[in-house]
Amino acid sequence: MILAEVRDYLTVRGRAPLTDLCARFDIDDTALRAMLEHWIRKGRVRRLDAASGNCGGCCGCASKQPEVYEWVKRG
Repeated sequence: MILAEVRDYLTVRGRAPLTDLCARFDIDDTALRAMLEHWIRKGRVRRLDAASGNCGGCCGCASKQPEVYEWVKRG
């Protein structure tokens, strides 16, 4: 099941851009976002906010940043 494969991939890598996930699983971004949303609802994945990086936001580069998802570790 690809849902479990996405989970396993993110648990090993920690985080990954959507483009990498699409290439790895050979699936379009809409379908993959739906799978990621399953893990987000369960509190296991979060989408990283590009605007929270080191950029001060002066030129709008955050809108050009890749869509990145991160596995949430429970401790």
